[in-house]
Amino acid sequence: MPIHLNWGDVDETFLILNFDGQWSGEDLYTNIKDFFERVATKDHPIELMVDMRQSLAPPQHLVTMLRSIINRPHDGNVKRVVVIVNSNFWQRIFSVIAKSVQRNISKKVTFVETVDEAYSMLDVYQDMYS
Repeated sequence: MPIHLNWGDVDETFLILNFDGQWSGEDLYTNIKDFFERVATKDHPIELMVDMRQSLAPPQHLVTMLRSIINRPHDGNVKRVVVIVNSNFWQRIFSVIAKSVQRNISKKVTFVETVDEAYSMLDVYQDMYS
């Protein structure tokens, strides 16, 4: 599968979602469902690191798919999302979606260029980077 979701630490305080190569809307929906199922099992907020650097061309209707995912009712236990990108493509897509959805999601999402930057944004690693 071109999208992989794994816990980022032994305490299960953050998840890492890696995109590798060509992926489909079904791949995305499956992993997002898995993400929210894992979040629902925890009694503490979960952070998410998304690594888009190896992602190839996204599927058609990407904006519609992402808008659908964001607008679904889900557990509010997601603390922060840090997205690692190597171009501003994903930031532009996010900007379009953020403007079109009802709730304010922009405060929870940060875009960075490196893995080190991503880790420094996660609360679980704040002591190491301060």
